Amino acid sequence: MPVTKSDLLRLSSCKNWFWLSINEPESLAETIAGEALAKEGMAFESFARQKFPNGILLKSFGRPAIAKTKQLLEEGKDCLFQGTAEHDSFLAKADVLQRNEDGTFDLYEMKASTDVKDEYLLDLAIQRVVFNDAGFEVASCFLVFLDGVYVRDGDLSVDQCVQVVNVTAQARALEDVDVRPLMAEAKRIADLADVPVVDMAELTCRPNGANRCGCADVSYKDLPDYSVFDISRLSRDDCSKLLSKGITTIDEVQPKSLKLIKQQAIQVVLTQKKMRKINQAGLKAELEKVQYPIYYLDYETYNFALPRLNGFRPYQHYVFQYSLHVQASPDSALQHYEFLAEDISLESLESLAGSLQAAIPDDGGSVVVWHRQFEEMRNSEIGQLLPQFKSFFNDLNRRVFDLEEIFKQGLFLDYQFKGRTSIKAILPVLYPQFSYSELNVQNGMQAMDRWYRWVNSESRQPEKRKDLLDYCRLDTLAMVEIMNILANETNSQV
Repeated sequence: MPVTKSDLLRLSSCKNWFWLSINEPESLAETIAGEALAKEGMAFESFARQKFPNGILLKSFGRPAIAKTKQLLEEGKDCLFQGTAEHDSFLAKADVLQRNEDGTFDLYEMKASTDVKDEYLLDLAIQRVVFNDAGFEVASCFLVFLDGVYVRDGDLSVDQCVQVVNVTAQARALEDVDVRPLMAEAKRIADLADVPVVDMAELTCRPNGANRCGCADVSYKDLPDYSVFDISRLSRDDCSKLLSKGITTIDEVQPKSLKLIKQQAIQVVLTQKKMRKINQAGLKAELEKVQYPIYYLDYETYNFALPRLNGFRPYQHYVFQYSLHVQASPDSALQHYEFLAEDISLESLESLAGSLQAAIPDDGGSVVVWHRQFEEMRNSEIGQLLPQFKSFFNDLNRRVFDLEEIFKQGLFLDYQFKGRTSIKAILPVLYPQFSYSELNVQNGMQAMDRWYRWVNSESRQPEKRKDLLDYCRLDTLAMVEIMNILANETNSQV
């Protein structure tokens, strides 16, 4: 079985992940990105191919693709998409394989990103080595990616939206230092009969969080539920230092184990004592900033790699949904408003803005959100796109109260938060009656993915629409309940 460049990139992250990727690919199902994100990458690649009008797309894989590459080049075709080469059990596909007049070749790697990352350079360096070893004389290497400041105005312009940067020197520099040793290690590990046994302290990946490694269930199967990896903002190197001392749980961490910042030290103490810590005075002062009527607001968005609408940049968020719970006074019943876009258009965005403006009058009440930067940026962007609503969204931003800040500032801490401040970490601890696990849509990534599929579906099943509404509604209702709990702690009237 040939080792691909994707396998080698996994090896650079984790040996176990690499072994699983070539021996048990089905075990990697959980590592696949959301369908919507994958589609964005494919859409960008298809669009960027316009820069190579004579290119021919190979639809075969593996050794059939190698034979097809050779055939097309012999027929005089000079530009191939997914041209493939193999040498010494290593296989590489080039997004663009371009033959020059002197018989040398250029490699182009397409990335639906707005900047150049180290992993992209390593990707190209691996391709360069394999193609060179396979008999292709590689002259230059290029990265093809998005211009993050491009703003769509009319038809998408591939010349303005897509950047091409020569990174030949960087790719060459990685060959002997990184790529060759990586390939040697890959051959060694690929021949092992079982998943390599690697001490957790020697791994470079993480078992949890947004960058959770695909090998976590194997590499960290003996890790306790509440481990040193749950210490807030603790680096992987510091985790390794603790693991090398045999310390795996927070309960085992002592003052001399590792120098911790104040926030981390407090988390460790609270966890070891199974405690909650509340700054009554600070909490009360924060809650006194909240004014009635209170508007609990949450957005759901989709960020297209290629801007679909005029006025949008690459990856600018398109707000397709909001949920709003309103409490006019301490004793009044909650009112709920919501909106879900049924297409991708400025008209739908205008309808959303109009609906929100009708539900939030200019009455000075607080607009409560979780993680204010996100909602405030969306408000500013909508105001720029729709000038008729600019003053309304500017006013919303002036009235924003960020409920997450109470937890970020350490005014209300509980060891069960595990050092996190997301609403999905706080809610199960403070109000276990509510659970995202009971919903068909359980997080923002799923909401984005499900909406994209629903809005592009011919059937538009009503139950899928309900799933999206239920998820967003729980986000704002959760804020209501959390606010009430905080108020009760201080005997506030919020």
